[in-house]
Amino acid sequence: MILITGATGTIGGEVLRRIAARGEAVRALTRDPSRARTPPGVEVVAGDFDDPASLERAVSGVDGVFLVAPGGPSTERYDLAVLAAARSAGVRKVVKLSSIGADATDDHWHRTGEQAVRAGGMSWTLLRPSAFAGNALRWAAAVRADEPVPNMTGTAAQGVIDPRDIAEIAVEALVPPTSAPGSWATWTPSSRADPEPRSLAPSLRSGRRIAGEADGRRRAAPDRRSVGCLLVIIEPLATPRDGVLPEPLLTELTALHSANREFFAISGDFPDPDDIRPEQISASLSEELVNPDTEVLLCRTEAGGPLAGIAITLAHHPNPADPDPWIGLLLIDGRMHRSGYGRALTGAVEERFRAAGRTAVRLAVLDANTKGLAFWSALGYEVLDHRPDLQHGRPCTVMRKKL
Repeated sequence: MILITGATGTIGGEVLRRIAARGEAVRALTRDPSRARTPPGVEVVAGDFDDPASLERAVSGVDGVFLVAPGGPSTERYDLAVLAAARSAGVRKVVKLSSIGADATDDHWHRTGEQAVRAGGMSWTLLRPSAFAGNALRWAAAVRADEPVPNMTGTAAQGVIDPRDIAEIAVEALVPPTSAPGSWATWTPSSRADPEPRSLAPSLRSGRRIAGEADGRRRAAPDRRSVGCLLVIIEPLATPRDGVLPEPLLTELTALHSANREFFAISGDFPDPDDIRPEQISASLSEELVNPDTEVLLCRTEAGGPLAGIAITLAHHPNPADPDPWIGLLLIDGRMHRSGYGRALTGAVEERFRAAGRTAVRLAVLDANTKGLAFWSALGYEVLDHRPDLQHGRPCTVMRKKL
């Protein structure tokens, strides 16, 4: 029996499908089995990285584990929890999906997990891919809308690999009855998946604008922002020409909102905060993007990395007597709270307004959102007024910060 964590994700899902196609006994770990779409014959079990008892049940009777922990500050904790359960259950081999450069710095999210894998007494394989080829799908909305394609790397090159190739190697490491005592599979610019390093810029030169070049467009290029040792990428969301968000992005946004159940239980923005649907997210963002004064900013943990947060800003308030721009929403993945992403995204929003010559920014916090009030107060926002919000009439505290 082989256990697949991250079984509903891009790599984990492909590993699951390939192992099931070979007729091997395979088990998929997911928070909500009722939503998992798996091939016939796959055993689906409920589990959570923060629930040790559920992990113990998941690894019971398992011979091998495919370990995929979400990228972020929680990666180390998740890795160690799964590995502890696997060792206790007598699992013989583990394949961990890591990242290129995992051993480059002491504070890399995957470093501790890799060390634990090597020291765990199991047969092991570490997969260190670089850029996923599928990340290019994030350009789709910009291409359809004839908007600049965000490019943070200029002419710099990096290796690119198809996620299916990563899954293929993972399956070969998991399924054979014997494995080497330890091995690495690192995809670099010289790897077999793409024998030549690739730069984004040349691949887009044929009539396609690249954000950051002088093209007269309103949308600004992404920017890197550091808070302590945290590096994030802030990128504006282009307005899709057909109004349809790319499915991979919509999936990320739905997961981001779902990870903030506590906030949406207070706000009432969705009928059921325990069941936020992609179509609800799509409809909500479509309403925002039709306003030319609205900008939607996405915050990622690294170039092409997981989505950490979203901010929606308004350049001009509907009330002409209000001279300031507004932050309509700033939402960080609930699994990444208290890790610096909120400060980083707020700083990026404030800097964009400063660059546009604005001297202050406002926002409204629901009175019932005490954590939100504390967060904004800590960032220097001062109470300006108390009044109901325009959309739903909910009691709010209006706050303002001079830039």
